[in-house]
Amino acid sequence: MDEIRRDLKDSQVFHFGTINNSFSSLSSGEKNNNLKNEYYNIEIQQFEKGNNNKSRVNIAKTQNIFSQCLKPKKIILFLLILFIIIIYKFHSRSKNLENQIKIITREKLRITNINKELDLSLHKIEQDYKSTKLKLESTEKSLKELQMKYNSIYPKEGLISGEIPNDTILIPLMSSIIKNYEEYLKILDMISPGSILTMHLIYKTMFHGDDIKTFKKRARKHERTLILIETNSGKRFGGYSTKDWGIFREILSNFIDINSFQEDKHSFLFSLDNYKKYTVRDTSKAIYSDDKHVLVFGDGDIIIKDNYLVKKSESFFPKTYGNAGVDKVNDLCGGNSFIVKNIEMFAVHKLR
Repeated sequence: MDEIRRDLKDSQVFHFGTINNSFSSLSSGEKNNNLKNEYYNIEIQQFEKGNNNKSRVNIAKTQNIFSQCLKPKKIILFLLILFIIIIYKFHSRSKNLENQIKIITREKLRITNINKELDLSLHKIEQDYKSTKLKLESTEKSLKELQMKYNSIYPKEGLISGEIPNDTILIPLMSSIIKNYEEYLKILDMISPGSILTMHLIYKTMFHGDDIKTFKKRARKHERTLILIETNSGKRFGGYSTKDWGIFREILSNFIDINSFQEDKHSFLFSLDNYKKYTVRDTSKAIYSDDKHVLVFGDGDIIIKDNYLVKKSESFFPKTYGNAGVDKVNDLCGGNSFIVKNIEMFAVHKLR
């Protein structure tokens, strides 16, 4: 291209120089003005003609140069490479976009699962709250009803501000054998109708075990005791005595031969399954103490052996308690032999 421009420039300079020389020779007066104009027109025509020919040559050279630079195969190769680059960039962007969509979908699913778990947890908490609230309301209602029953049984002047004593409320909570407050009130009425009584737990199998020494030690120095017994078959029964179950008689029996029966005219047996009380017939044999049995009521009416959770206990009821012609052993213990599941002993105190 630079070569073409130089050729055009040299041609223009040459022709214009010739024209100027011709005009300078004519100005000397050798030719007239008409001849001068004619000659000028001829020279202009020749110049334009020659200039056009050179322009065509230059255009042809330029086209030849472009045709050499841009051959069809090279153009196809160039377009193919350009197409590949565009496809690669598009594929990369599509793949990145697909990965981002997968990440967003996965996070969305995770958040959805978390929301479901939270909803389930909140629903469970709400259900537990409602259930607990209903239980509390039911318990409060039952307490009020029991307080009214208690006040109807015991005169209000024997109570503090006419309310149930604190120990009375706690006993059923400490016992796993007494099912409700109504049973507790019936037991109190069996012990001493019309009296104000209070009790506290001094022995329980799950706390103190099933050996004889622990039972005797826990029962020492407690004259009024209530015994509750539950068997593996579900029978619930017990007995009451105003005599000491302690170990002093066993220690004394090692030195002298004494009668291990104790007299108690206030002792009785009872069943929590039918709420029946069985009074003692032979008061001289109300309870029996030795170093081989945890406790014995009567002359074999209830016999609880050492390690009673694994050894069978026995009953020959009604031998000293109840009505021999009417009452049966099944009414009290469920049979002549049984396995004890739990024993609870309460110390009883008479307030009035």
